Amino acid sequence: MRNPSEIDANPLKKAPVQDRAQRTIDTLLEAAAQFIERDEDDKLTTNRIAERAGFSIGTLYQYFPNKEAILLALARRASQRLFDEMETSDDQAFASGKAIREIMRDNIHTMVEWYGRGPRKKRWLAKLIWRIESPVVAGEFGRQSAERMAARIRSLNDPSFCEPTPALMFVVTRAMQGAIRAAALEDADILDDPAFEEELLRLCWNLLRKTPEERCTTSNA
Repeated sequence: MRNPSEIDANPLKKAPVQDRAQRTIDTLLEAAAQFIERDEDDKLTTNRIAERAGFSIGTLYQYFPNKEAILLALARRASQRLFDEMETSDDQAFASGKAIREIMRDNIHTMVEWYGRGPRKKRWLAKLIWRIESPVVAGEFGRQSAERMAARIRSLNDPSFCEPTPALMFVVTRAMQGAIRAAALEDADILDDPAFEEELLRLCWNLLRKTPEERCTTSNA
């Protein structure tokens, strides 16, 4: 496997222009995912991916320069789907008036389920993101998560929350992701302990909320 710094942030050699090209890329990615899903990582080569997808190796190389690029694209797609799923869930929760603490709890539960307790396919992809593509995919996911959370907090107009500055949101999101990453890479039993999710929630909540002293200072200003 190549060094992460050698993997281009954009895994595609050329962007799809027509729907047919996008379908070809999707089929190649699904073929690669099938190897992972069936516990056939040792068979994961560009030739076998192309064969399973029903394309020639030349077609595969039109879009992907190597196997690592396919894995990167697969990890990026999975990460984006997770983000979209959480964003949709958040929209519905906020619209229904659900408390932000409970929304945060739901987000943490979703991430732990996806990264640590999901089916083998998801766990493998998650570890791929954490271990190989972390600067590209996990960093992108963290940035999107931080921006989304900051926007949600500002929309509450609640003086008990700290100002969601870029620095604060970076610390909150990466602290949570870092703990989940460590547990996933270590295959730690803590992933199955509900207390793990509660501690993550307590960490994020305490970072985002003003201390009693800060609240007094604000109210007296």
